[in-house]
Amino acid sequence: MNTASTPASRRILLCCDGTAETGLGHVSRCLALAEALEELGCGLCFAGKYGTGARALLASAGMKTHPLAAPLGESGGQLAELLALARSLGVAGVVLDSYGVSLGWATRLAAAAPPLLVVDDFGALNEVPARVLLNFTVGAEALGYAAAGRRNLLGPGYFLARRRLRRLRRAGRAWAAFPLKVCVCLGGVDRFGAASVVLHALSQLPVPRLVRTVVSMDAAGRGQLEASTARFGMGSGLRCQPPDLAEELAWADVCICGGGLIKYEAAYVGVPGAVLSQTAQQDIETAAFAGRGLAHNLGLARTTAADTLTAELTVWLGDEQGLATLRANGWKAFPEDPTIAAAAAFLKELHR
Repeated sequence: MNTASTPASRRILLCCDGTAETGLGHVSRCLALAEALEELGCGLCFAGKYGTGARALLASAGMKTHPLAAPLGESGGQLAELLALARSLGVAGVVLDSYGVSLGWATRLAAAAPPLLVVDDFGALNEVPARVLLNFTVGAEALGYAAAGRRNLLGPGYFLARRRLRRLRRAGRAWAAFPLKVCVCLGGVDRFGAASVVLHALSQLPVPRLVRTVVSMDAAGRGQLEASTARFGMGSGLRCQPPDLAEELAWADVCICGGGLIKYEAAYVGVPGAVLSQTAQQDIETAAFAGRGLAHNLGLARTTAADTLTAELTVWLGDEQGLATLRANGWKAFPEDPTIAAAAAFLKELHR
């Protein structure tokens, strides 16, 4: 949407990075929020350092972008550039979603920018004097977020789902009694090459299955992953950065995914997930997620061995009752449209 044709009270600047180092999670969830804000009549602009995959993702959603030369948080000059952009666009609010910014940098942005919504996962930005803080993880309420002068949007009730995922959730679907179709999607950055280990483990299972592997445009080793996935037969194949995961999750019976946003997306639409976390922080958060019956925890990707994974997936995929429980728990954990709830709450705070 063109911000110039939108009332100033509805113009929003979204600040996030999407590179081969950071992956696409921050861009994806900011896009989800942007789509909901757009439905509520807002004009939007994205600013950040964007690699090939992130640029394609933003372009596919029709978003206006202002690329930065360096990732968010790396320089005072970059902060000045963001503030100048906010002034030139006449925005009413700013969204910040980045693991790379320091508390001091985010605090300076909050002090000088229009009202700020900060997206936080692990409590690192609790002290930022933002107007709104959003943490949709299952353990958000246990992180002790301060409340004075700030609206905290905590837990899955404010999960940021892309528009087509929200439509998929509303449409519902029938489930196969036997999990035949497996989506492998470890996120925008597969730091330890775990996708190839997963595909090898799946190839050793006693019953053939169809497999789709989803990777980003910035992923290494795409040719080998494509060849490995094609061996699973008709209907299997590599998917290089679809605009969102709605089509793949509508197709899949189960999803083997990374420890960030994707496990939430799968659970939100009722697709049972088995999770390989990329970082120690993700591993801790995934343990809480699995502890609530929302996924199966496969542990850390860097320590995954193919033979162990084969044995664990054999048991998991053969447990029909366990998979049905994961589907039901995911369905119950999220409201139908948490993204609109988050967007509406942010807009309300902008205008109070």
